Amino acid sequence: MRVFNFLFSIALSFSLLSSSAMAPSPKSTTVKANSGLGELISESSKPVVIKFYAPWCSTCKEYDKAYQANKSKFSKQVDFYEINTDDKKFRTIVNELQVARIPITVFISADRKTVSKKLGAINQDKLGALIKSELL
Repeated sequence: MRVFNFLFSIALSFSLLSSSAMAPSPKSTTVKANSGLGELISESSKPVVIKFYAPWCSTCKEYDKAYQANKSKFSKQVDFYEINTDDKKFRTIVNELQVARIPITVFISADRKTVSKKLGAINQDKLGALIKSELL
């Protein structure tokens, strides 16, 4: 049984390492270490979309294509941020928005009220519709 557990842990570690290495890395954000929500969104008057993810999360990887497509489409009207929940430097904002599961997308209006949080991957068309209906 010990041999099985040992081999399983090695296989799992290899799987996590190899999938992280192959995953498309999200574009870097301008989020400063230990920023709170107010600090994050204070530099713009635009609505904000924040995607919380982790590099090992397969659902997050699937969601990234839809997120990036909408980021390109709406970048003139909306600010987009991507926060890696595993990165300790973002712990303040993760705790402030009570992010416990991923992926989660937070939509914040121009008047800085959190409009909504959506858990899970959102397809490209639905994400675009949510941005239009909730933020624009």
